Amino acid sequence: MTGQAMVAIALLLLGGAGAAAQDPAPPLPDGARVRVVTTGREGAEGILLRADEHRITLAVAARDRYSWPSEVTLQVDPTTRVQLHQGEKRHALLGAVVGSASFALLGATFTVDPGTCNNADSTTFCSRGQAVGASALVGAGIGALVGHFVKTERWSAPVRLGRPLLVEPAALAPADLPPPPLRR
Repeated sequence: MTGQAMVAIALLLLGGAGAAAQDPAPPLPDGARVRVVTTGREGAEGILLRADEHRITLAVAARDRYSWPSEVTLQVDPTTRVQLHQGEKRHALLGAVVGSASFALLGATFTVDPGTCNNADSTTFCSRGQAVGASALVGAGIGALVGHFVKTERWSAPVRLGRPLLVEPAALAPADLPPPPLRR
């Protein structure tokens, strides 16, 4: 490639990146579960009620089960970032891999005796490969089972809110909030 062609490609790539950086922030839907983080202050997590270019209002979970969720309003400054909740992820595959590897190492220490392995009362494996393979298979099953019950929350990449904030109008249904406590 010539030097001019490389410069032209670099300008095209940099020009596209600059245009993408000037796009407005993606809309945040009302009623979405969000996490708001600002440097220097503690963040908040809750349901987005309202947002404009100066403030974000969230319904934050109640401290105990007998009270209403509280409403928190946070000021938006150039360092404010918002993340949208994208569900939860289970870790069955990771558990299977870790369980398989750890049990395979354990299987390498098992007793191997080709002479007595076929007896009815034998507790030994016939070969080292059989011991490692059987252990890895059992470990994968146990690890997948444990990993299935381990969940982590998934959040979108932080959206910086230094420019005007777009909010999609969508009403938060009263059914989304818990009922008020009964007082006697």
